[in-house]
Amino acid sequence: MPLAFPNAARSYDASRRSVRFWGHESQFEFTFEVDADALQRLSPHSADDESSLLRAFDANRSRIQTAAGLAHARGRQSIYRLSVTSFDRS
Repeated sequence: MPLAFPNAARSYDASRRSVRFWGHESQFEFTFEVDADALQRLSPHSADDESSLLRAFDANRSRIQTAAGLAHARGRQSIYRLSVTSFDRS
């Protein structure tokens, strides 16, 4: 079963400056985090606050999920951190 993102939930983690979301493969759940820097690169005009970063995530969800799928395909981890370089390949 391929990685899927049936749950549209996402949350901002101020201490890690990232947006967290979850993917599922069969009965397994995987956590993904997108760095604020990566979100601002994807949406250059967004501010560096929680609501702006969540909007940037929503506007780029498809591209973020593609990058998450590529990271997951390279090997299973419990948490994947997607940085600016994660989007050079997606």
